[in-house]
Amino acid sequence: MPSPSPSPAPMTPATPSRSVWRWLAPVIFAVAGLLFTTSFQTARGTDLRSDRGLPGLIDAGTRAVADKAARVTTLQTQIDDLTAAAAARGDTTVSKLTASAR
Repeated sequence: MPSPSPSPAPMTPATPSRSVWRWLAPVIFAVAGLLFTTSFQTARGTDLRSDRGLPGLIDAGTRAVADKAARVTTLQTQIDDLTAAAAARGDTTVSKLTASAR
């Protein structure tokens, strides 16, 4: 006669994974609430990540670069004029330096 098979273990309502979630879920919600409250208090109703002024900054930077490029061009023209004037006076130093630079 075959022996009776052992009966399966009865299921308990609180398995270990359920008991972990019972105390872990409130902790997670408490931490999320703390982060939300901290963020709210830090912002104090202002937009912390505002990039509305970015296009204005870009335009100002572009204008500053254009102004500096114009200034460089002006200074280079002045240097060229002064060099030509010194060479026209017969200053051989400028001619020698110009020749050695080429």
